[in-house]
Amino acid sequence: MATPIIVSRVRSTLHRQGYQGFSQEQILETANSLNIDIDNPTPDDTKAVVKVLRESTETTSQQAEEFKIEENSINHSMLTSLPKSDTAQVPSAITQADKTEMILNQASILGIEISAQDALIMAEQITSQSSDAQEVLGEIKSFLLAYLNYRESQSQAQVTQTFEEIIGHINESNKRISASISNNLKTLATQMEEQRNHFKSSTRLALQCFAIPSTETQG
Repeated sequence: MATPIIVSRVRSTLHRQGYQGFSQEQILETANSLNIDIDNPTPDDTKAVVKVLRESTETTSQQAEEFKIEENSINHSMLTSLPKSDTAQVPSAITQADKTEMILNQASILGIEISAQDALIMAEQITSQSSDAQEVLGEIKSFLLAYLNYRESQSQAQVTQTFEEIIGHINESNKRISASISNNLKTLATQMEEQRNHFKSSTRLALQCFAIPSTETQG
């Protein structure tokens, strides 16, 4: 079934005005509510549908913004109303779990790939019992840089080993090719020598057939 004309006209107008995402059902429902002929709409009909759809979008956006403001206000009120105990004022040392999370976050910021297991092992090596996050973070950065240097050295060693294996393979291949060529050349030389000897032998036999006997032999 062909798409009603009102749908394509409304969508085109809304697109030019920077509005998208309206379904065909929404457009048709709005047009029907305005008693518009969906297959033969006038320009004013198109404008009327566009106006209603735009107003509905603006109303929805305004309601969402008001809800967000109200939600933030409620959350702030709940946080400020929580009771404060004396023990909460005393900073506690950063736990191993905190250190592990800090390592993973810092590694992500520095662009260093690290597994959760490696982060856990690294956290166990950090002996600082400080409650100062910046102090622990400094130690974490030192560990991550050392870890990065180690990874790079391992990668370089793997690359060097790979190239050595490739070069060794090429050298062995060249040796096999050289030996094969040498053997083939020797075989070819032998065959050519045999052909020369055979040619000489055949030539001598042919010449003997045309040899003229000497007069001494005939007498």
